[in-house]
Amino acid sequence: MIRVPALDLTVEQWAARVLSSARTLRRDFLADTGLTFEQWRLLCRLGAAVEFLAAGYDVDQVAARVGFASRNGLTRAFKGRFGLTPHEFGRVLSARPGAGGLTQWAAAARQTDDLIRMMRKTDTPAAPEMLPAASTPSHTNDIHVLSWMYRGSGYLDIGDQRYERERGVATWIPAEVEHVTGLRENSVSLPLGNASTGDLQLTVPLHVRFSPAWDDYLMFCSISARSGLRPDDHNPRHILDLFAEQVAAQRALSVPMPTNPRACCRDGVLASYRRAWWDAQC
Repeated sequence: MIRVPALDLTVEQWAARVLSSARTLRRDFLADTGLTFEQWRLLCRLGAAVEFLAAGYDVDQVAARVGFASRNGLTRAFKGRFGLTPHEFGRVLSARPGAGGLTQWAAAARQTDDLIRMMRKTDTPAAPEMLPAASTPSHTNDIHVLSWMYRGSGYLDIGDQRYERERGVATWIPAEVEHVTGLRENSVSLPLGNASTGDLQLTVPLHVRFSPAWDDYLMFCSISARSGLRPDDHNPRHILDLFAEQVAAQRALSVPMPTNPRACCRDGVLASYRRAWWDAQC
């Protein structure tokens, strides 16, 4: 609730999560905090609202982010707690000298919003400026790094070998290998995750292509991997499984259809597909 105040679970649903009954949870919560569950949740949401207002969000955005159904609901609760409306609080904050320091949580939310806004910007001639081409110095990593071309194109140089990276391609860059990564104009590459040398045996780059249908989910993976804004059950190893599944799927698509006449019968078709799938895994 502190990390994601907009969660709208009922007391019964929270009780199930902590292996309790709703009645026991209400009683124990009041005994431990001096507040009912609903009172504590309201204070939690109002505390988050203060952080978001300090980060520069408008009142409608804050209401949605902290779990209020409407701007009016947030305004009434905020004024009842602090004696000011959210709008009045924002004006007081902006008039106070040196009041620009954000909490870590609010700053992370602002940075994530800025990142997503940049990613969603359309590539039109009317765009105010293009992202310049860029490249890293030659370097090595002590872990394997999975990098995804969200937009445009780039390349990976290892020794005298250049690996082209097109839009939608995710590349495992092997650990302890000296390399240069580069981006062409108006291109964006995002990290999806890491793997230790114990988790993944890798000496050369591995590539797989994701269709645009994966964009939203891979953006979620990128933000979860590199910021504090991640779900409670986020598993950083999931990206390993996702990459392996996509590699297997693409290999299976490249297996030719069976031509043996016996494959015309149902059992023959199934057997042929099983053999093709197994060959793809190998």
